[in-house]
Amino acid sequence: MEATVEARVARTSASGGGALLVTGPRGVGKTYVVRAALEAAQANATLRGDPVHVDLAGARERAAQASGGAGAFEEDHALRDALDEALGGEGRAVVVDDADLWFSPKADARLVLTLVQALRDAAGRVIVLIAPRPDDLHALVCKAAPERIEIPVPSPEERLVIWRGTLAQYPPLSEPEPDKDTVDSLIRDVNARCHGWVAGDIVDLCHGVERLEDLAASVDAYVPGLFRADAGADAPFTVVSADRVSTSWDDIGGLEATKQALQEMIVWPTVYSETFSSLGVAPPGGVLLYGPPGTGKTLLASAVAKETNASLLSVSISDVVRGHVGESERMIAAIFAMARRAAPCVLFFDEFQAMFGSRASSGELGRKMIAQFLQETDIHVPGLVIMASTNVPEAIDPALLRPGRFDRRLHVPLPDKVGRETILRRRQATMRSWGPDVDVEVLVGATEGWSGAELVSLCDRAALEALRRNEKKITAQDFRVVLATASVAVA
Repeated sequence: MEATVEARVARTSASGGGALLVTGPRGVGKTYVVRAALEAAQANATLRGDPVHVDLAGARERAAQASGGAGAFEEDHALRDALDEALGGEGRAVVVDDADLWFSPKADARLVLTLVQALRDAAGRVIVLIAPRPDDLHALVCKAAPERIEIPVPSPEERLVIWRGTLAQYPPLSEPEPDKDTVDSLIRDVNARCHGWVAGDIVDLCHGVERLEDLAASVDAYVPGLFRADAGADAPFTVVSADRVSTSWDDIGGLEATKQALQEMIVWPTVYSETFSSLGVAPPGGVLLYGPPGTGKTLLASAVAKETNASLLSVSISDVVRGHVGESERMIAAIFAMARRAAPCVLFFDEFQAMFGSRASSGELGRKMIAQFLQETDIHVPGLVIMASTNVPEAIDPALLRPGRFDRRLHVPLPDKVGRETILRRRQATMRSWGPDVDVEVLVGATEGWSGAELVSLCDRAALEALRRNEKKITAQDFRVVLATASVAVA
């Protein structure tokens, strides 16, 4: 990435100067890449003079010390002075790190206008802004900085290089000098379990590990920034890392044909990607699971993540739809950005028709959301699997079902007799409190047309009946009471 940023800096400088916005998740190494790129540009004579790094944090601190606790006016004045000084200097490159902290949508208007004016009148200088996302900056700043470079989450191969370089800098982990083959094997092992990790995560973890033999255990216990609940302060969704996805094929009763179809559609192309690529077979753009409620569509998506050793990001309508203008589209973009960073990742949309219904009936907000979704799916990222569920497939906008979008549709039916028996027997084994008079065959016959979720609810309600009688065993009578009063959603 250093070469990419260097080339863009050189081009911007040669064309009379301007702004360059560098984005990427926190800890990915944006500042490091920018510094390295500017040093290379100086060495190659494509950039003259030393770059100037705007110290806004220092300006705020100095203002506070000078006045015994600066007020808002003194602080804003100090920040503008620091910005003016950096922009008015001799440096041909000016770097504003953590720009989102100073030029957010709610930032002081005078400070924002000072920067915007400088961006519009660069006068041969390259002004580099560093922030996690463009949306974190004031709209005027974004408009004045159209040139952008995103620093992505490192690939497994790039992450391996970071591991090696970081470990070499920590003497407690490299002394006494261990066997190189042993260390390489260990690094490869832990690296395979670090989906979504960035350089900052690796440095943070190594800083707290005292012995090399503790590294693997520390990796398993560490929660990288991407998977923390506060990874995005305004994001109601979180990514479940691959090692924490617990649902497997064996946990889903019945649906053998459906599971086999998903195995062939998604798991095989992912696990054997090189073989499929050599055959010229491309994985599906997306898989839509449709069928009655409670049939296990969400569990199937989780199992796909487990089988492909991928992270899981599950999204519902409450995660997407927002009241403010433009917020829903921004949330869709943020969801896809997080899924790409966590790749390999299964991105699952529950009740898809509620979010992306027909444009003819969903109004202006629905049309904008669909347009944003289509724009995001045009960006193809290896390892990102998009899945969705619905019980009303005909309500989904047709544009989303075309080739390259959700071009594979898979029916998830109600469990048949064998499926119902499998679900009930697994529930029996899990609960361990069924009396000897409970006949699973009788329950199977009495629950034709029931979904898997309803069968689980049947068992739970029978357990409550036993508790009402102050008994520790569930009897056949408890099941008969529940069956007599049950209301089945689908039949």
